[in-house]
Amino acid sequence: MEAIWQDLSGEESSVQSPSWHQEVLRETEQRCKAGKEAVYDWADAKRELRKRFE
Repeated sequence: MEAIWQDLSGEESSVQSPSWHQEVLRETEQRCKAGKEAVYDWADAKRELRKRFE
């Protein structure tokens, strides 16, 4: 756990996102603005996912 936390809490600028990630984020943002993307509260999303994978 310590090693994982140390890795995750490192300098943001050293983390490289895959090249496709920015495009996926942009597409999702456009769908949200157009009202075509459902937005869930985190507690509701976890509850729904747990039901699906029981």
